[in-house]
Amino acid sequence: MRRYGFIPDITKTVLQNATHLLGEMPMWYYATRPSNLKFHDLTTNKIMPPAVSSLLGQNLKFIPKPTYTTSTKEMQESLDRLERDMHLKIYFAGSTEEKKKAPLYVPSPWRPPCRDIPHWVDTRLARFSKAIESIFRRRRAPSNLLPFQRHILENLTQDHSIVIANTDKGLGPCAIELERYYRDVLIHLQNDKVYELLSEAEAMAAVKQLEKEIKDWLDTYELDLEESDHTYIATHLLNNKDPFGYFYLLYKIHKLPSLDDVDICPTRPVCSSCGSIDHPLGAWVNLQLQPVAQAQPSFIKNSASLLLELRELNLPPNAFLFTADAKSMYTNIDTDVALDIIPKFLEENESQFGYNTKALIAALEIVFRNNLFRFGDLYTKQISGTAMGKRPAPPWATIFFAIHENGFVHLWIQVLLFFKRYLDDILGIWLAHPDPETNAKLWQEFQDVVNDFHGLEWSFTELSKSDVVFMDMSLSIANGKIESTIYEKKLALYLYIPPNSAHPPGVLPGLVMGNVLRIFQLCTKSEDINSKLEMFMSRLLNRGHQQSTLLPLFDKAIANATTYLEKSEDAKLAAALEQAEAAERRVYLHVPYHPDNPPPRTIQSLWQQHVAEPFGQLPLNKMKNREGAEVPVDKMIIAYHRAPNLGNLLSYRKVANRDGPKVSSYL
Repeated sequence: MRRYGFIPDITKTVLQNATHLLGEMPMWYYATRPSNLKFHDLTTNKIMPPAVSSLLGQNLKFIPKPTYTTSTKEMQESLDRLERDMHLKIYFAGSTEEKKKAPLYVPSPWRPPCRDIPHWVDTRLARFSKAIESIFRRRRAPSNLLPFQRHILENLTQDHSIVIANTDKGLGPCAIELERYYRDVLIHLQNDKVYELLSEAEAMAAVKQLEKEIKDWLDTYELDLEESDHTYIATHLLNNKDPFGYFYLLYKIHKLPSLDDVDICPTRPVCSSCGSIDHPLGAWVNLQLQPVAQAQPSFIKNSASLLLELRELNLPPNAFLFTADAKSMYTNIDTDVALDIIPKFLEENESQFGYNTKALIAALEIVFRNNLFRFGDLYTKQISGTAMGKRPAPPWATIFFAIHENGFVHLWIQVLLFFKRYLDDILGIWLAHPDPETNAKLWQEFQDVVNDFHGLEWSFTELSKSDVVFMDMSLSIANGKIESTIYEKKLALYLYIPPNSAHPPGVLPGLVMGNVLRIFQLCTKSEDINSKLEMFMSRLLNRGHQQSTLLPLFDKAIANATTYLEKSEDAKLAAALEQAEAAERRVYLHVPYHPDNPPPRTIQSLWQQHVAEPFGQLPLNKMKNREGAEVPVDKMIIAYHRAPNLGNLLSYRKVANRDGPKVSSYL
């Protein structure tokens, strides 16, 4: 049972056992079970039972169905929130004040006075609430996992000797022994050039000092900050419950020569700081740095925007593509050096971007000198390098190397036709000199210049005209133009969310629409587009989705992609503004999603019946508030929030509560 998920009857033949197993299988599982169920077993001697693939192969984003449906009591909070949102919309209807929401804000509990809300509003909402409460009843729901899968999930949550981790580059889940995971982490944390191990007392003292520095910063620059920014940082500082970030690893299985030999697997260190004491200040720093990073000449927003630039180029016969990859860029950015040159750069460019240089530089010092985190019972401070997981880390790294780029790229324009960078990945187009020896010399000199910047090391590919991999694309030069297709990683498992996952209904359409648009954007040739679409369809079928469901979605997605790509940039901007305006005329009913809850069409029908267009009354958007302004609500959106997924249930980021030896015992 533990190995394969069932117990055969040894008195019967294989066919009889198979027939019995098929007969016992629920119809929903028979119709929608994925045929592609895989995970990466990194344990020594591959000790994970084969049956584990039936659970982990679902994808760590798979959501087990909650035991009970949503109750009337649970819906009451959602209905109260909807009522407040409606009251605010009606109270401020016709107001000439700008309603732009600040990027950083603390949600306000304020409600308009009851006397300022017309009685018809509460009458309509009360009828809607009563109708909703009558259809939401707490009842036990059948599981979307088979008994043996639930047994495996229970074992994995209780078996503290195995860690279910994520792989780098999104290549799927992996399993590894806890002891090996600890030792892999300590390879990083025992690097005393990057990390300093602290006692618990030292860590708490560092937290107190960090808290004081943030409070002093708030006091010093209170008049220079937007009120919403100051309130956001101060409120989160006051309400912080856990001051530390949490360290974890992603396994770089794509760096392994073979998956048959996984005893030593390289890893990528990540520090999750989303609940840490300095995270709000980091969020503010990120807002200030993003416009600066995006204004750099080498900046790339994404693959699609890069291709728009590349496809405009007419390339001569001596044009070649190359890429370069930085070795551990984040941890190799010297903090002292960065805090010397980045502030100078910010001072020189203050007038262009409008930030307060003194406040920003002081915040940089606090955020990048105080990366405090936990791993198990170990407390650690990063003393050099940039922590992956910090909000401002990407723009910080982008600006750091851009300072170097801005000093050399223009000097190479005779041979460097194109130069762009996405964090630690460079793409360039090189114009080869007709003399091979001269070209080789120039090429080496250029690489030396790129590598001559405070210890950062870049590994360059050979100059090539075809199959150059950059980000998620494979690029080639043909007839003086750039051709592209999607690059697919060999070890990717393509574990798309299966249909029996307890996900809200919009997930599959969103997945299809997004991926189809990506195929059209990144593939140059029509035959390549068709091939990728067929492969995408096949992979979804292998994950249990039905062709009858997928075909209409693909037809709609293809039409949408074609229409979108034919639009001019001005038309796209106008459409985005129109969507933003429409979003301002909506209210939201926040509902915990459960597949056995009343369907959205039933909820929408009740909204139409009781609020939007009650029989014999004016539509909601034609009704007026006490000031005579029409109600700016055209639509109610059901905003579902999901239950915990497998990744949440098997989370490996906080290992302190696991049984067995403490992490410190492995030092």
